[in-house]
Amino acid sequence: MAIMRAGEKLADGAPPLTVAQVDRVVAALRTSSGESAEQLAA
Repeated sequence: MAIMRAGEKLADGAPPLTVAQVDRVVAALRTSSGESAEQLAA
């Protein structure tokens, strides 16, 4: 869900995410939902 929301922000003209920001999002997903986050990121 968070990744989809980030995509919507990009579509609205927000600045693109940096690699560091993406890494933080992925880390947060892994922390909050464990194994399922890795499947989402794949």
